Amino acid sequence: MSRLRLGLFLSLITALVVGGIWKLWPEDDSDRVRAAVEQVLDGARRADLGAIMGPVSADYHDPDGLNKEAIRGLLFREFAKRGPIGIHTGPIDVTVDGDRATARFDAVLVEGVAGSPIPVDADALSVTVDLAREEGGWAITGHRREPLEEGWKGRER
Repeated sequence: MSRLRLGLFLSLITALVVGGIWKLWPEDDSDRVRAAVEQVLDGARRADLGAIMGPVSADYHDPDGLNKEAIRGLLFREFAKRGPIGIHTGPIDVTVDGDRATARFDAVLVEGVAGSPIPVDADALSVTVDLAREEGGWAITGHRREPLEEGWKGRER
């Protein structure tokens, strides 16, 4: 019985040490970029405007002519009217080039009306997010989206 306890104890210590070393392993820029994008996606799933806007740069602009404040207002109105957005994404592919980065992924967005389980709108999109390294980390400086024309490359979340 004492051998079993010793084995369990050593297994636990090994798991803690390996887990601790893994946590100490530094994230690379790709991981940090991916985390900024995931924060926005998770915030949209919860209708959490603060989480969404956290990694958005003050210099944000997109092809629709929207800046950071315009995006905040648009999202506020949409969340008040429809609540959280259902988002299913594919893998987030990240390219880092110095102080600039691009994240690309496919997404299906499903919108409803607050309090109703029935969707009122859905889109399948190919999304490109532009980021820049700023003082606080990686910040989103813009994004582009286009209808997904090829097959879905996503995974359920």
